[in-house]
Amino acid sequence: MRERTKKNVQKTADSFSHVYFPFENPRFEFSSFISNSHILSVYGKTFIDLKQDSSLPFLLSTCGSVVIWVNGTKQVEYSPFTRNQPSTTEIKLEFKKGDN
Repeated sequence: MRERTKKNVQKTADSFSHVYFPFENPRFEFSSFISNSHILSVYGKTFIDLKQDSSLPFLLSTCGSVVIWVNGTKQVEYSPFTRNQPSTTEIKLEFKKGDN
């Protein structure tokens, strides 16, 4: 069996070369059919501008694993790994005044 290793990937603003416009879709999605096992990673980035420091609630759903970083700090790691069935959890993210 081939050994799998986790890689810590540090992304910069220049690393995100594709823009995803979901239009009426409220989700960030990546879906594909592949007939044999693969390990896939997708990275997303957004900006939130706030008038004050805030702790905001979110509902997170995934069929895989999600890691959320805010201002360089890992705030959430959720890895239920259910196949084709979304798992959902409530989270809170901490934001600072200004761009996040």
